[in-house]
Amino acid sequence: MAYRAVDSAGRQVVLRFLPADPGIVAIFRRDMALARRVRHPNLLPIYDFSVKGRPYLVTPLIDGVDLGSLLADGPLAPELAVGIVSQVAAALDALHRGKLVLRNVKPANILVEEGPRGPHVWLIDWSLAWQGAPEVLAGTADYLAPELLTGAAADGRADVYSLAMVLYELLAGHRPFLGDVVRPALAGPSPSPPALGDVVRQGLEWDPDRRYSSAGDLASAARAALDGMRDEVNAIGTRRKRRWSSLWAGFAAALVPWPSSIQATSASPAAERIGERLWFAYHDLGPPEPASSEDVQ
Repeated sequence: MAYRAVDSAGRQVVLRFLPADPGIVAIFRRDMALARRVRHPNLLPIYDFSVKGRPYLVTPLIDGVDLGSLLADGPLAPELAVGIVSQVAAALDALHRGKLVLRNVKPANILVEEGPRGPHVWLIDWSLAWQGAPEVLAGTADYLAPELLTGAAADGRADVYSLAMVLYELLAGHRPFLGDVVRPALAGPSPSPPALGDVVRQGLEWDPDRRYSSAGDLASAARAALDGMRDEVNAIGTRRKRRWSSLWAGFAAALVPWPSSIQATSASPAAERIGERLWFAYHDLGPPEPASSEDVQ
């Protein structure tokens, strides 16, 4: 249960009460001192907490939207999805360096706020991360790594699994597994583009040793796949651009009456520029620049 409030310093905050479960309270008391020492720009700060009576936690109020709400409008563009996952990965690596495992990485626990340099991501509920093996199983079953569901020992690679689940959902608009989570089967084709699908598959490996060793490694692989996709598109675009420019230049040259004293062995710069605009307009790569008087003379 959470409430919007104003603290004694006049700050807009969220006051969240925790369940009065003895197991959760004991773990919360044990790990909160360590959690407060973890600092990262993508981890929601902890202003205050208490384990006396009914335990509670105080954090800043963020003017943002959670990923679950964003996904209601469908999958995100690959660039935006990878950017969000990269910020979450950086926050998770900070937790893992502090020997904490979140075990609850999911879209509802990721807030996106518009910042001066673009979307800023906050990982929330991280203060309930676990140190070592928890006495109780916590988290959302759809995003829990297999080793958590089977009671095996878990480390930061359990969060890598959950982060791969989130990346898939951002790209495809739905979770990758249907039915029994313990014996999962991919629900439909891999997310597009295929290179990012390969990243997701490795992150979702059943065996933790076959996954990425850190959340940052998964994010780096996703960025590399995205960069490779851009390079491939740019290379194809350059070849097609040259071909269309050449074809259009030849067509334009055939229409322009050349003086008999000039041998038309190559297209004019103006014809080449017109050909380039036609190629970019045809492939929907942005609005073509307006033609100048120089181009049509």
